[in-house]
Amino acid sequence: MNLIQQEAIQHEAQDAAHSGNASRLRDCLTRGASMWYDCVFLLALESGDVATFKTTLDFGADINEDMGHNGTPLIAALRHNHHELLEFLFSKGVDPNKGHWGHWLPPLSVAVRYTKDIKWVQRLLEAGAQVKGSGALHFAAFQSDLAKDEAPPGTQSRC
Repeated sequence: MNLIQQEAIQHEAQDAAHSGNASRLRDCLTRGASMWYDCVFLLALESGDVATFKTTLDFGADINEDMGHNGTPLIAALRHNHHELLEFLFSKGVDPNKGHWGHWLPPLSVAVRYTKDIKWVQRLLEAGAQVKGSGALHFAAFQSDLAKDEAPPGTQSRC
């Protein structure tokens, strides 16, 4: 395969990952595209399509893949509010403490900061997410919307 053909397959893989087209991505990866080049793996995550993410797993990705400053699949799913993908990750035993978004935001802080849904915070805690040193409490206090949403009727949040 020459360079032009390889670039065309790689570009097609990018498009398939971005659009959440699992069968097309599988075809591209089978024909030699790399999911580690041109952000194909990250685009597959950002699409939120579970079948597309499963395709990356079939081709060697890890459910807890650390992508440096981009975090892990869990962090990407939390940041983009991909609820079906989050359910899939939790069903496969994703590590609730692995990775960071940016320089320091662990999954629990990402959940508090980006999902604004107490469900995912609770799921992370149930899965063993560490609160100490996560910064999650600071985000919750700063935003205070989680506390307001969860306050019993007739009470006021003091956050």
